[in-house]
Amino acid sequence: RPEDRAQETNFELPKTLELAFKPNKTTEDDENLATERKLLEEWRNREERKLQQERRHQEEWLQKEERKLQEERRKQEARWKQEEGRLQEARRQQEEKWKLEEVRLRGPQQ
Repeated sequence: RPEDRAQETNFELPKTLELAFKPNKTTEDDENLATERKLLEEWRNREERKLQQERRHQEEWLQKEERKLQEERRKQEARWKQEEGRLQEARRQQEEKWKLEEVRLRGPQQ
């Protein structure tokens, strides 16, 4: 009968369509793996960018600290040089006083 055939066809058609459009397990696994790989790659890239940025910040900080230390050293060396000049002048003046005192203590020479 035509109705039986129609029922049979209607019954089998959805099954056929379901099988045709339902991905098989391997395809689904492959898609899941591809998605997981993509997500891991994106995560790795984000982490790498974070690390590079942190490295840049550390390098900038180190350079800034090195400049501070160099400037402090330059200032300290200038202070030492100034102090050394002051001490040399004080020593020269003291030696002059000693010479004058020595001449005074000897008295007039004959």
